[in-house]
Amino acid sequence: MNTEHLNYAVLLFFSGCFALFYVLLIWRRRAAPGVFALMVFMGGVVIWTWTYCLFWLFPDWPKPSFWLDATYLGVVIVPTAMLVFAIQVNNLDQWLNKKILALLYVEPVLTLILLWTDPYHDLFFGGKRTPATTSFYEGGFWFWFNIFYIYILILSSLIIILRGFIRSKGIYRHQHGLILIGALVPLAVNVLRFAGVEPWTGLDPTPFFFILQGLFYTIGIFRFSTFDLIPVARDTLLETMPEGLLVVDNRWRLVEINRAALDLLDKEHDEVVGKNISYVLNAWPELEKTIKRADQRSKYYQVRLSKTYSMGVNITPLVDKHGNITGRLVTGRDITHQLETEKNLEEANQKLRDQLTRIQSLQAELEVRVIRDPLTGLLNRRFFDEALHKEVARANRKGMPITILILDIDKFKRVNDTHGHAAGDLVLEKIGGLLRAQTREADLAVRLGGEEFLILMNEINLDQGMKRAEEIRTLIENTHFDHEGVSIHVTVSIGGAEYPSSSTSIKDVMRKADQALYRAKFKGRNQVAR
Repeated sequence: MNTEHLNYAVLLFFSGCFALFYVLLIWRRRAAPGVFALMVFMGGVVIWTWTYCLFWLFPDWPKPSFWLDATYLGVVIVPTAMLVFAIQVNNLDQWLNKKILALLYVEPVLTLILLWTDPYHDLFFGGKRTPATTSFYEGGFWFWFNIFYIYILILSSLIIILRGFIRSKGIYRHQHGLILIGALVPLAVNVLRFAGVEPWTGLDPTPFFFILQGLFYTIGIFRFSTFDLIPVARDTLLETMPEGLLVVDNRWRLVEINRAALDLLDKEHDEVVGKNISYVLNAWPELEKTIKRADQRSKYYQVRLSKTYSMGVNITPLVDKHGNITGRLVTGRDITHQLETEKNLEEANQKLRDQLTRIQSLQAELEVRVIRDPLTGLLNRRFFDEALHKEVARANRKGMPITILILDIDKFKRVNDTHGHAAGDLVLEKIGGLLRAQTREADLAVRLGGEEFLILMNEINLDQGMKRAEEIRTLIENTHFDHEGVSIHVTVSIGGAEYPSSSTSIKDVMRKADQALYRAKFKGRNQVAR
């Protein structure tokens, strides 16, 4: 082995090491679009360079041209992986269905089979191979078919990359430009090589330039963060959205922005894309804080950006196929007018609630007036007539008695004549209060009219009712009603009857209670009777 061959081998070995280092370097970003295909691409370069290195070190071991033939394993991997990379990095994964991928595998596999079995059919080299061959320059039918196929793949990759370059803007233009330059370098070198321009006699320089291609991609990763960027369809969606839209990656850089958001920020696309949101949103730090504190669920926020401007913001996490968060989608719109409208609406609603409360209060007061006597606070005759049938029905269901007491103030006309109607009203009011205090919640205390009252006592028989009547009579007899410095004294007469023992007709029971009242008055007043 001469010194020049050794230098070739060392250069090839370290080139392969660089390619392997590159694979390991981008491994942690393998979930990003195109990165896995690029790892396969550079893996093919590793195989190509190291097997070519072994050829120069051991040209006749284990047999002549063994390692040179092995280089083709890398040769068939590289252009296929390059095409897949170009498709994925331009977000065209829909082209890579199972049938297309299967077809992409057929030609490389068949090429390897025909290459390694050439002595049996002579289809690959066509008898043009010599023992001194150090690289493949010519051959038979399949050699040229494979050359044609490889360049079709490379040309297709270039067209896809060029398409992405033309359609991209701002930081995307820089990224696709690097990819395009990297893809053109090995193609240009191979074109010169087949045209007869060969700077290194007998040495295939192609793998070195694929390493150079990887170098361009490395710059793209670490300077422009090519594979951290999140692809977003913008032509048909972003520019027509009325809401402002931002796409932020997991390193808080602005990946995409639409026209509406640019107008809100008063900035241009190339000025902000690829920059940290601290710079992009320097005028709105509150929005930056909201984006950074958003959790892993989609959520809506109302962000007040100034005293006169507010924004409604939806923040949605973007995840890759492994469920890892790769960035956030932020949409926002001006809700200043909406919040002002909501505030005015809430104030109007509060006024309506206040009015409703007043109406309900008035309604409750009206209901009280409808069922109660305004002077005494006792139930009125109208309500009693409606409630009486319910009380009787309940007593019948329970099989319990009802006692009816009818009260009348003795000689009440004298009070009015002597002390005036104001004094008479005072007496009626106070007696109403006494009757309310002496009856249970289940009882009904009613002012029938004038100075006449009624008490309906549920589940009390007549004997018990008479005892209650006597207590009420005694209480009123011992009560003095003061009016303008004058103490007024009155008594009551009370008559009682029981349902159903006195009668099975409640009206008849009331009539008998009324008759008992008149017996009490006939006997001298200020007493109870049945």
